[in-house]
Amino acid sequence: MKLQNLLIGNTPKDQAELDMFFSDIEEEKILWYPSSGTDYRDILEVTAPRLLLHGIKEPPNIICHTDYFAKWIDLDKEILHKDERTTVQVVGRCNVLLRPEAKVIYQINPKHVDFPDEAPIHPTIYFLKLKINSNILGEITSNVFFFLFENYNFLEQIILKNRIRITHFVKVREGCGFGGNRKSISVFYSLLGNIGVKYLFIDDEIHYCRMTHDRIAYEFSIQHKKFDLLSIGSELFWSGFKVKVFEVIPRHGDQNKEEFIAILEQISGKNDVDII
Repeated sequence: MKLQNLLIGNTPKDQAELDMFFSDIEEEKILWYPSSGTDYRDILEVTAPRLLLHGIKEPPNIICHTDYFAKWIDLDKEILHKDERTTVQVVGRCNVLLRPEAKVIYQINPKHVDFPDEAPIHPTIYFLKLKINSNILGEITSNVFFFLFENYNFLEQIILKNRIRITHFVKVREGCGFGGNRKSISVFYSLLGNIGVKYLFIDDEIHYCRMTHDRIAYEFSIQHKKFDLLSIGSELFWSGFKVKVFEVIPRHGDQNKEEFIAILEQISGKNDVDII
């Protein structure tokens, strides 16, 4: 399934914007940034000069952000982010709906978030046209699909249920301390070989929940495909976190528990990964 097949514009004008965007895309290469908040640095890091620096061979052509905290993000503003180095400005905005035939079940699990009342009551998706002015990279234009979803709701109902392929994954400062997030998306690491992920921009924070893994693996009949991680590029300092770039190398066969724990240790840089 393609992401394009799940989405429909709220108005004919919105649909025309979606059609124009997807008309240039033959193979979807989706970047997913869960708990993105007001951070749009991923857009800068996948520009051509930065990809060359990171050793990444192909860019994404679709960028998806997820975060449930609607009030804090406030996507109705014109300026979404501004600091001494970067300004992120909205120059176009469309409302997007999920097609009824996708049968997506939208929910905010209070066990996964600290402030469930801050999430929209209904699934809310924006297609944003952004202009970013960077004092290093200059002016950049980009499109972003922003899903006001809780991360695991998006993972299960959008990605796994519809077998959407994610090629680039970003996990930086996901907010498990005081950012409103109670459930780390670390379980996603066990799915890298199944979902087709090729590249990671990730910090070293891991809170792996075995019960969440077991539930998802059972519900979606997942047999984990084997993969290795290859460290590429240079370590980044991003939003106060050290962020590493990895290439995901698919291997033949299925990944066993010991091999996967070694992957988590490689990500965290520790020999005692937090698995609860």
